[in-house]
Amino acid sequence: MNRYGKLAGILIAVSAIGAAAEAAEVSMVGTTNLLGLGDTYVVGENHLYFVGKFVGHYVDDNASGPFHLATVTCPGWNEPGIIAGGYCIIRDLAGDEAYLSFQCVDQPGPPAGAILSGNCTGSFLGGTGTFAGATGNGGFYVVLINVNPDGSAPIYADWNFTVSLPD
Repeated sequence: MNRYGKLAGILIAVSAIGAAAEAAEVSMVGTTNLLGLGDTYVVGENHLYFVGKFVGHYVDDNASGPFHLATVTCPGWNEPGIIAGGYCIIRDLAGDEAYLSFQCVDQPGPPAGAILSGNCTGSFLGGTGTFAGATGNGGFYVVLINVNPDGSAPIYADWNFTVSLPD
């Protein structure tokens, strides 16, 4: 084999390795209905602090994709009307998990009838199985609808993330 033939063989091999290492990029655009559960503390006049978790499920706008119908559990904290943060564990139907960190800031003017709303940003931190090595960024718009007599709080969030899933 001449020198050009060897070079072509090397380039083909390197291209194949590069293609195998590429990540699949998926959109995560949909809605999560959650229930906030935890404890709220009064830490000053008109200042509340919540610590607990938000649990529910994710429904993809296209009714497809690796996150569709996943359960979502987000341990976190919230200073209502100011800032919030935490992590989410997103578990698909096969039991694989994706991990996400998030931060939220209050958004003035929640929808009519809601108590408050916020804009959140987040980053994927990896996961297990299908989601091992997951990375990506995006955000969600969250709305606190009301607070039930037992202290639980129904919430919905509209998600918009781009996630890279290694092959």
